[in-house]
Amino acid sequence: MRPIIIHHLNELCLGGTEKMLQIMMKYFVKEGTYNHVLAYRAQGRRDREEYFREIMGENKLIAYASYPEFVAIVGKLKPFCIHRYSAGIPEFPFVAPVKVHTKHFVSTSVFGNQDDTIDISKVIFVSKHIQHLAQRFDPKYIVVRNAIEAPYTDEVLFPELKDKFVFGHIGRPDANTYSDTNLRAYKKIENENTMFLWLPQNPMVNNSIKELGIKNIDMIPATTDETFLSKFYNTIDVLAHSRKDGECNPAVMWEAMAHGKPIVSHYGLPFNGHVEVIKNCGFCVAPEDVNEYARIMERFIDGTINYYNLSRNALDNWKNTCQAEDIANQQLDIYKKL
Repeated sequence: MRPIIIHHLNELCLGGTEKMLQIMMKYFVKEGTYNHVLAYRAQGRRDREEYFREIMGENKLIAYASYPEFVAIVGKLKPFCIHRYSAGIPEFPFVAPVKVHTKHFVSTSVFGNQDDTIDISKVIFVSKHIQHLAQRFDPKYIVVRNAIEAPYTDEVLFPELKDKFVFGHIGRPDANTYSDTNLRAYKKIENENTMFLWLPQNPMVNNSIKELGIKNIDMIPATTDETFLSKFYNTIDVLAHSRKDGECNPAVMWEAMAHGKPIVSHYGLPFNGHVEVIKNCGFCVAPEDVNEYARIMERFIDGTINYYNLSRNALDNWKNTCQAEDIANQQLDIYKKL
């Protein structure tokens, strides 16, 4: 009988952590060494539930309504390992009543927070930057990045934009992280030959558009359709990223690079994992440096920047770092070495 691994998420929302596990799960199931089960709170968002169900099967999903219910489930399954994907702080299910029923806890600490309240066999960080912030470097700690699949299509969303220079942004609506640095920069260089695509629709962006007087911009509804998202990346020329608190290891940038798209961004506070991601595939300006951000946008438009080289660098960076099967195998190796 194959050993059981329970993967635990608080909810199945549209976030990058949930998508990362969704992608890796395809390869976990295919590889076949372990019996993989997904557990999550029944009261949380469940946007990705149908995708996990399709990948894993109905009987491998556990939406639990209470902590005692989950403890009882674990007591029955007796898993080899429980893997928690979260910020890394001390939280359920890493508690003593659960630990007595499993050999190992493994934690993906997305934000580098540390849980020293209970024995954890392995801690995974999503970037070297996050590991540096955590200041944990012994063999118990390891970096495993996002799993990013190849483009799903070579089609575009809007063929009519083929003669325009298109900037694009993807990021969930959140007042705590929203930054309009990219929009303020775009306003400085906007003309009839440019377009900005923003996904998903966001009231805060609407306010910025109105305040700045931006004309050539299109808001796109939220989606989890990978083919649609691939068309989005194929439509844009440059990913114009902006986020107030920065990034840990942004899947959106890796996805853009998988489509050969360069990136413009800015430093954040407190996270700057995106700087090591961008590398030689784009540019990262100082926080709130709208003028420099706009100058880079203008250089893309007028051809001063060698777009071909950056596009090739972006594609190579993804191929060498974040291909989905490679990342899934890295994580499987962690389980096999326990």
